[in-house]
Amino acid sequence: NPHNPGGRVWRRDELVLLATLCRKQGVIVVSDEIWADWAFAPHKHVPLASLGIGRVVTLGAPTKSWNLAGLHAAFVLFHEQDLDLKQQYLGLVEPACLHYGSTFATVAMLAAYAHGGSWLDQTKEYVCANMKYVEQQLAKRVPLIRTRVPQATYLLWLDCSALGFDPERLERFMTHQARLRLSPGREFSTTSGQFQRMNCACSRQVLVEAMQRLEQAVSKLNIARTFPGQHRLAN
Repeated sequence: NPHNPGGRVWRRDELVLLATLCRKQGVIVVSDEIWADWAFAPHKHVPLASLGIGRVVTLGAPTKSWNLAGLHAAFVLFHEQDLDLKQQYLGLVEPACLHYGSTFATVAMLAAYAHGGSWLDQTKEYVCANMKYVEQQLAKRVPLIRTRVPQATYLLWLDCSALGFDPERLERFMTHQARLRLSPGREFSTTSGQFQRMNCACSRQVLVEAMQRLEQAVSKLNIARTFPGQHRLAN
């Protein structure tokens, strides 16, 4: 919460329903909220634990927001009434020395949350414009591939089903014909093999080049399917 790769920001009423059901069934919820800072207005991230319903363990990190993944900076939040869960957790991670970050990671995480708000706001604005650019370019130049700007994250979920490829062929097409290395949809579920995930947290020029490559590859594909004999002869 928010969802990756779909980019969905779960509404408060949806979270209340989920938390209530889990409490009724005696289920402890581990809520991965690493994308919390990347919800786009008017959507607003609601921490599941803030509802005060049931037992919730929250996972978070500054790594997506401020590009600090290389520092291995993250945190786990327990409710004060769930000290037993905290002790179970520490009992597993302490022997491996995974219960604290390095000096650099801790300082960077505190600095990001204390002083990085303005930078993050500007970055989100830039990246949102990037995603709108890709959405518009696909609709105009590569209509066989569809997407829409998500409610959160800097990841676009590309629907490539109209290309008519099975998941393995789609990956080869993206890598070798379009010369793009995207995240294959099959890595996220068994039913999303016709999708590819694109990271838009980059310079606009990178995306301009990516759209050009994708357009050229799909155009060649359309020509090859329209004139298969000429295509084989040319090759």
